[in-house]
Amino acid sequence: MVEAFKKVKRICYLIMVAWMLGVSNVILEETRMVHDTRAVIEQQEEAPDTDFDAEDLVL
Repeated sequence: MVEAFKKVKRICYLIMVAWMLGVSNVILEETRMVHDTRAVIEQQEEAPDTDFDAEDLVL
């Protein structure tokens, strides 16, 4: 009986810790989003339309 109570208690602790970590991550992400002053710059990589093989390249 005591062994079963310890297992239930441990599972409850693990669930509480997982929930608290999830909540703290959400709060941290919102704080970063609100206070982030960096300009976000997206760069696109331009790739050629054709694929080149090693033998086609002239060095």
